[in-house]
Amino acid sequence: MSDDAFVEVTGHGSAAAPPDQARINFAAVGKAAQLPGAFESATSSLTAMRLACREHGVADLDLATSDMNVSREPRRGGEPGIFRVSIGVRATVRDVARTGEILAAAVEAGGNASRVHDLDLRVSEQAAARAEAREAAWADALRGARRYADVARRELGELLWISEIPPQVGGSWPIRYDLRKMSKHAAQASLPSPGIDPGTLAVHATVTARWKLQPGNR
Repeated sequence: MSDDAFVEVTGHGSAAAPPDQARINFAAVGKAAQLPGAFESATSSLTAMRLACREHGVADLDLATSDMNVSREPRRGGEPGIFRVSIGVRATVRDVARTGEILAAAVEAGGNASRVHDLDLRVSEQAAARAEAREAAWADALRGARRYADVARRELGELLWISEIPPQVGGSWPIRYDLRKMSKHAAQASLPSPGIDPGTLAVHATVTARWKLQPGNR
């Protein structure tokens, strides 16, 4: 084996972090034969949803318009159909334990026009979990390098270089809460708060390192 022999290993590590934020993407959909009517319906529903979020502890700065879509639904035979207006709002919930309560309140306030596109659990302070994941990835890579050096009957030499894929946090998950599929009686009734179990999110780190292989004495 030449003097420039080396071993290169990729290590993986992870750490658990409890989510401390939830981000909910709501929308209000209005339909009408005339465009102003569709806008009025969507806006009215969205205003009620925003108010419900505020009444349940969501700050004004944590409510942001996310998207707007205007379309016209065709009828059979190609005749002009009704107008459809969808306006989205993103709510950041900083008390994760109240996520289900806030979601239910907003949907109930918006009525049949309300939609929930997705819910994203987040970790706002990731420094400690990232450090733990990096250490685990490094330990994994070092174990692998030592194992290969042992199999090759060589000694692990100096570290030549190291690179990493920045730690990533998993945990986004989509939900659907569409009142169009509910019966008239259910839509008018008070909605129960859906149970949101935050659990923990995994912070993943990946590191690749190269070591020089020294001649062994075996």
